[in-house]
Amino acid sequence: MTRNPYLGRLREESLILSDRTTGHLENPIIKSDIGNLRSHLLRLDASGTDKPGYYYYSDGKRWMPSTMTLLKEQEEKLQQDFENFVQSRLNIGDPKPTQWPPNLAERKEKLTAQVQICHEEIDKLKKLLQVAQDAKKVRENQPVNPRHWGAGQLKDNILVEFCGWVVAPDDTGLLRISDPNSPFNFIEIWRLKAQIVNPLHFEWRLRQRKERQLAEQENRKRKEVQFPKSPVWNKDTDLIEYEGYSNETIKKIKQEI
Repeated sequence: MTRNPYLGRLREESLILSDRTTGHLENPIIKSDIGNLRSHLLRLDASGTDKPGYYYYSDGKRWMPSTMTLLKEQEEKLQQDFENFVQSRLNIGDPKPTQWPPNLAERKEKLTAQVQICHEEIDKLKKLLQVAQDAKKVRENQPVNPRHWGAGQLKDNILVEFCGWVVAPDDTGLLRISDPNSPFNFIEIWRLKAQIVNPLHFEWRLRQRKERQLAEQENRKRKEVQFPKSPVWNKDTDLIEYEGYSNETIKKIKQEI
């Protein structure tokens, strides 16, 4: 089978398939977060949307064809051009052609390579997306180191990091977590302090005090009190869940909200 001369060049030019870096910048697609990976994948293959083969372009408020849809349309057009060529030869009494003429054959070879590259890009994006989703689950199940809870960094008197996560202002100037690695990404800083950090430390001190009192009553050595598990922010409902927290802590949270 003859090797397609376009495949190598197209793979090299692909930002998705190539692991090359541009200057000091890492590949912007390979290093994308889950949202961007999904967006790149949708632009290539929109077969699962409400309008199969098209994705909704919110900025332009219109449906746009995916790359695979455009390539399929080109394949259909090319096949029609070949059929027209065959018919034109038959119309003048020539035998029915069995081979593609050079100009159409070159177009077919290039288009075949583009379709293969698109499939390879889709496969790689799906693998990268799965890796990113698995990593996200691992991060969400890992508690933040207690020494980071409430710790912040200032730059020019502006908070730029809180609890080890990047902080940035939204369009209104309100500071929020701006870190896709955080389970509290985009939550307001004031709310993270009042409804996550403060309850964590209050619950920890409460558990330590109860353990100290119990140890004195039972005349034994105090046990180490583990730092509480972080409350969970349900982004879908915008509610914060305090599973396993004491009634005293829940009451204090309600008083301060």
